Amino acid sequence: MAVVAMTIVMVMVMAVIVRVAPGVPYHQDFSKVPVGAIPGGWVNCGGKFVVVELNKQKVLKKTNTNPNPLLARANTYIGMPTLKNYTIRAEVLGMVKNNELPDMGVVANRYTLVLDGNKQQLRLLSWDALPRVDESIQFAWNGKTSSLVPTRTGVPPATGTSQMCR
Repeated sequence: MAVVAMTIVMVMVMAVIVRVAPGVPYHQDFSKVPVGAIPGGWVNCGGKFVVVELNKQKVLKKTNTNPNPLLARANTYIGMPTLKNYTIRAEVLGMVKNNELPDMGVVANRYTLVLDGNKQQLRLLSWDALPRVDESIQFAWNGKTSSLVPTRTGVPPATGTSQMCR
């Protein structure tokens, strides 16, 4: 008769995930990010965006290597959701592909400012979950010149009214 002695050791492992998010003022310098990588701290950027070299300059590019419809549109997040009273300025360039221009823009404090490619419009939308703003104006742009898209949100102390898109 054989006797088997067993010792059970329980190991408790605890993992803590910490996100390091930049504060304001914040400036992203893509020249310091390796080609093929993504900026550190940018949430939801992996697999959807990548740093590439364009005209001897490093830029962030939306990838289209995966046909999954869930990846067709992508938002990436830089700061914490508690940020307020800030301005986002992005220089965007949408190239013509198959006679189509892309839609692209920036999001700030639950507002989205979009260059709507084929419609040739500049469109301002409020947060999808509470749609109260959806305004468009004609805005001609092409895939050869980059456009500066500034978005500012906040409540100026002097007037007490909110402002958007300066």
